[in-house]
Amino acid sequence: MNVQKEKPIFKMVGVTKEYNDGGSFQALKNVNLEIREGEFVSIIGPSGSGKSTFLHLLGCLDKPTGGEIYVDGIKTSSLSDNELSIIRRDKIGFIFQAFNLASTLDAFHNIELPLLISEVDSEERKQRVESLLKHVNLDKSTHFPSQLSGGEKQRVAIARALANNPPILLADEPTGNLDSKNSKDIMDLIRNLWVNRGITVVLITHEPQVAAYGTRMIHLRDGKVEKDVKNKPQVADGHKIKEKR
Repeated sequence: MNVQKEKPIFKMVGVTKEYNDGGSFQALKNVNLEIREGEFVSIIGPSGSGKSTFLHLLGCLDKPTGGEIYVDGIKTSSLSDNELSIIRRDKIGFIFQAFNLASTLDAFHNIELPLLISEVDSEERKQRVESLLKHVNLDKSTHFPSQLSGGEKQRVAIARALANNPPILLADEPTGNLDSKNSKDIMDLIRNLWVNRGITVVLITHEPQVAAYGTRMIHLRDGKVEKDVKNKPQVADGHKIKEKR
């Protein structure tokens, strides 16, 4: 396992997010924290605690009402929409609860999409997609989403998230639409990608058994960080994962 670096990959300074849709509502309230390169961070909390808002802000899908967010040392508040899209393309892979696959494309071409956007040449696209399919243990490259199980759809979504080799993986309730067996399989896959690739993983969930895969657990409640603790996750055979230093 790679040695954990000291560099913050995410930094939030006094971050507030307020919505004014039919009345003022603060989804996040003066959040201050850092997430360092190579961490596996689980964000846990009940519905309405601010988890999704937190992840959307980290992923540059939304902007805070107040405060500053830094992604890999870059202050995002002053960036244009185009500059934010470049950060998302090059630095962040997203996994969603609903998979968000293109229904008219088979598994191969769903995974290929980010590479087309990045203008990767056809031969390299083919090699990357085939490698990613092996990485996520899926042999159904010509199957369309409607022909795949929930677990298989999420494997395609994970492969797509990794297509541009991002250093960051953001997962929004990745097991929310899966049964217990597929949930465990997907979480084992995410954990193994974290171990083997040295990426930073930030995952949001309301399920304690899913959050327990992280080496750090941040509890949100009512838009505030209620608790921020280290965790020693277990692998499938019951042994503890060695903590990165």
